[in-house]
Amino acid sequence: LQNANADATPSLAGSGAISQVDRFRKRRLDKELYDFMRVPITDQETIAKIEAAWAAPGESRVLSAPAGAGGSDLVVFGKHTNRLSTHGHPLNRDGGWLFDEVINVYMYLLKQRDNMLCQIDSTRKPSHFFSSYFFEKLLEPDGRSCYDYKEVKRWLGTGENRKNIFEFDMVFSPINISNAHWTLLVICITKKKFIYLDSMGGSGTRYIRGGQQYVRDNAKALGMDGWATIVDDWEVVYGSSKTPQQANATDCGVFVCVTTDYFAQHLEPLFSALDIPHFRQRITLELLQLKLLSMSESQGEGESGSSGEGEGEGESGGGLDEGEGEGEDE
Repeated sequence: LQNANADATPSLAGSGAISQVDRFRKRRLDKELYDFMRVPITDQETIAKIEAAWAAPGESRVLSAPAGAGGSDLVVFGKHTNRLSTHGHPLNRDGGWLFDEVINVYMYLLKQRDNMLCQIDSTRKPSHFFSSYFFEKLLEPDGRSCYDYKEVKRWLGTGENRKNIFEFDMVFSPINISNAHWTLLVICITKKKFIYLDSMGGSGTRYIRGGQQYVRDNAKALGMDGWATIVDDWEVVYGSSKTPQQANATDCGVFVCVTTDYFAQHLEPLFSALDIPHFRQRITLELLQLKLLSMSESQGEGESGSSGEGEGEGESGGGLDEGEGEGEDE
């Protein structure tokens, strides 16, 4: 945690503009956030909703969100929520490997929260959340093992609507490795750092290099001077066993969702494999509500959200990587 995460939280120490009172308030708020992330779900009605989603028939439609390319509808079926179960499901007695649909709807919810926080605080820099298909397109276009920027060059938009990657705070990229393992690359634009997180301790060299070249190519597309060497002095934190590690072969997707949630709140991912059953419940509830749990709401209010489809779709912001899509980049 010392290498990968201590610097993930923006340091207020050493800033003459930040008083000791402000630092104390931030530490207190961080402690409250850490505690909130691990508050157990105890309401029996809420637990029943969660378990109903875990036991839903495989082809039944459980929820949907505008989390697809360009804000298109992404449907989560029972076969997807079955994999979030912590017990009892015949296909998944200990918790299963998560499908892209669950990961991508969760990234959409993180993006929605980030949009809201930026609306509340005009000084806050936005972050960006790619879908799980980003690195597949970038490094494995058409099944080939090679880097190909043109496959994703429009994923940040085109023309006047193109987003400038250098105006983001962080860029999150969940990585689906051969439908067998989930990892995460965080590009910390503000702090000039690449962080790879793997709950099985992989270094992620290939993905860090891909991320570095992607930033260079964005700088080149923007006409920036020195684009070829722009990330040469950025810090690189390779994956290691010093970050939270899974205790089985199936929890990696949950680790990615939870780690992204922590980083997006500027928190170190201080959790362990022992917390995963709780986070499987929490992620399921947040998917059903189409809204992340908020410390500003009481636990009862957070857990009483509807599991019906469509709730939250009116919030600002479109789907992940608005304007992207295989059809658009082919």
